[in-house]
Amino acid sequence: MSKLVDIKGYWNMSGGYDFNDNDMWEGKLLLEDDGWFEGIVNDPTSPYTGDRMVFGIYHPTKVIELLKISPANVSDPFVFRGQRDAKGYEGDFSVLGFFGEQRCGVSHLITQHVDYLKEKNYPEVADRDIEAEKEELAKRIVSFKQNDDFAELYDNTVGMRSNLSEYVLRKYKGETFTKEQIESFLEPVSDKVQEDTNNAVKKLVKEMNSNNFNDELPF
Repeated sequence: MSKLVDIKGYWNMSGGYDFNDNDMWEGKLLLEDDGWFEGIVNDPTSPYTGDRMVFGIYHPTKVIELLKISPANVSDPFVFRGQRDAKGYEGDFSVLGFFGEQRCGVSHLITQHVDYLKEKNYPEVADRDIEAEKEELAKRIVSFKQNDDFAELYDNTVGMRSNLSEYVLRKYKGETFTKEQIESFLEPVSDKVQEDTNNAVKKLVKEMNSNNFNDELPF
């Protein structure tokens, strides 16, 4: 059964680990037992404050790899990666675009496990109806998917869900992989993900006036 998780993400393009609410997004995740999650977040200070979808792999207290997808006319996809520290998950973030994955800066992700806090009678979640929140979140996820924004990226990532979850956890534990192991484990699918994403972006550019393409970057 999926668990409800609150999440807040900060980014800094200057590379310094100081963050503020002007460069932040927040929302909720539905976390599955194998580490796969899907959710919806919003950027409260962005010109576009509507729903954006996030998905990826999250092993609590260890590591998270999160893809953040906006409507295609708002922003390119982003990837946030972080490892657990005393206050959250620190790491970096990158954009997926024409030239593959390009690093943009550093990030800090904070999570709160609502189901656990509810079970332990924490007062900050006492009035929350978790099942109703899960149902509403699931509907918003379905609604976002119906727009087919970067659908290939989602489809191919969820297609390697099991291998990706194992790979992220093993990499976090310090395991190294030979080139041949990576190729057999992830790379063929990853290449297709990147190819499909690039094709989607190129198609978008052809359909839009170049003057307003990505005028909201980075988020």
